[in-house]
Amino acid sequence: MYHTHSFPRSALTATALAALSILSACQSSPTPRVIDNPMDRDKVDVKVGQTLIVKLTDMDGPKTDWIVTSSAASALTGPTHKAVPAANGALNLDVYEYVGAAPGQQELTFSYRQPDQQPTTDDTMRVMVTVH
Repeated sequence: MYHTHSFPRSALTATALAALSILSACQSSPTPRVIDNPMDRDKVDVKVGQTLIVKLTDMDGPKTDWIVTSSAASALTGPTHKAVPAANGALNLDVYEYVGAAPGQQELTFSYRQPDQQPTTDDTMRVMVTVH
């Protein structure tokens, strides 16, 4: 003889809704897309809500930085910027973080220069980002 337990339907419904909520939260936070030292004219795809992290090596230390010189569009929000100082023989790093905001394309332009200088084409790098 088998003994069965019956659970109230509302408890099962609440449990199912909680599980779906957790699954939905996992799907709504895609893994960040990280690009290290992209090449000029690289193309990157991200999803709406996905974080894009652009890491740029800073060869000359505090004298020269990677500076965002163009990013005006509405496909991405940001950037936030963090300068990571060199440690244990590593190079300085400029880290820019964006988030996919709306479907579309946006070109990001970075210039490697001293803050008071105008960018030159030799020291400019563009990345085309498509948000899906």
